[in-house]
Amino acid sequence: DDRKFTQLWIKERSKKSGRKLLETELSQKGINKLIISEELDNISEAEELTAAINQGTRKFNPKLTRMENYKKIINLLTRKGFSYTVSKNAFEVINKATV
Repeated sequence: DDRKFTQLWIKERSKKSGRKLLETELSQKGINKLIISEELDNISEAEELTAAINQGTRKFNPKLTRMENYKKIINLLTRKGFSYTVSKNAFEVINKATV
């Protein structure tokens, strides 16, 4: 069942990946785009932001400048499928927590 597979895939991978990457992976597996869209809508913005913060925090380096950390974390998060907005918001939270 594609819907059940999609739900399990998103549940497992949404802790480390953003919507765009999840959508791409599921599309590559031949899942219907409507099913993907419906299931991705179940991920709240807060859940996605929390996942992005968790992923970005690991790469924060206090020895680097704010701009160097910004580039490093934004690039990481966008590669992992998080939108620029989510990535930027995650960086701001990480930066404030570590300053």
